Amino acid sequence: MFTLPPKAKKVINFVVGPLLFCWLVYSITLQIRQQQNLSHSREVIWEAFSWKHAGTWLSVCGLMLLNWGIESYKWRLLVSGLEKITYLRAVRAVFTGQALAFSTINRLGESAGRALFLSTGNRIRGAVLSVAGSMSQLLVTVIAGWLALLYIVGLHPEISLFSGEHATAFERGSLLFFTGVVILLLFIYYHPAAMVGALEKIPWVKQYDFFLERLAALPSAGLTRILLLSAIRFVIYTAQYLLLFQLFGVTLSWLTGAALVSLMMLLLALVPTIALAELGFRGQISLRLFALVSANYAGIMATAAGIWVINLIIPALAGSLLVLGIRIFTKKKR
Repeated sequence: MFTLPPKAKKVINFVVGPLLFCWLVYSITLQIRQQQNLSHSREVIWEAFSWKHAGTWLSVCGLMLLNWGIESYKWRLLVSGLEKITYLRAVRAVFTGQALAFSTINRLGESAGRALFLSTGNRIRGAVLSVAGSMSQLLVTVIAGWLALLYIVGLHPEISLFSGEHATAFERGSLLFFTGVVILLLFIYYHPAAMVGALEKIPWVKQYDFFLERLAALPSAGLTRILLLSAIRFVIYTAQYLLLFQLFGVTLSWLTGAALVSLMMLLLALVPTIALAELGFRGQISLRLFALVSANYAGIMATAAGIWVINLIIPALAGSLLVLGIRIFTKKKR
């Protein structure tokens, strides 16, 4: 399998990332400046940070803690057959994973960060088991996006997701495509042994097949439990978006808003992102989708930025402190 050399990864993270981020921010700024009644939207955004809206902010931050709390429980459940860890240790592992994920392409460092909190002999196995957790979240995201497509195409044909004379054909084609993707992912998710068997046909994977044994042995009941926890996380995330939309003056129905959030999450899952440029991608996709039902571009961008800071930056900063603690402890131990 082709892998990028370390120097190439550094170039992508520290050169391409900032350049792409600057270009995306410039593009978003141009779009926001074209908004009518921009001054009113700015007033609404500034007012959102007043004390009278403290309850909404506390609710959004509380949902963030609940979200990562559920993810910590999910991680503890996944590794329970491998190693018994306390819930507090699982929380620390999840936040550390967020810190390492933020500095890697497409958040690939998350599994490694969590594995640091397992015993030395179980770290690789724990990282492999995290694949099931990530796949459950991806499966929920794809199902939610598929349902959102059904809702918009079936009940709101006035919301055109594609432009041009073939827009309807593209929408129906997308529905058909994601129907197949949902069926395929469900099969793979509930048949981990089949997935492991396919991977073992790769020569260099075969020699490390003992690391995949736990993944292949995951029971269907346990996988369903993990999937339900992932679905709850998705609902929480959607609720955060709807609360901030309301706070920043983006007017849209809650059901339509939830459908568009689901589509946005689906697109973000499909597009590889670089940590620094992720806010720009999130902003661009948000503007493309939510501009279909609201002209408040500034409010849409403020919501995207708020979610990014609360759900990704704050946990990553907390995880960075934990990583620093691990390094200090390791040096003292040595």
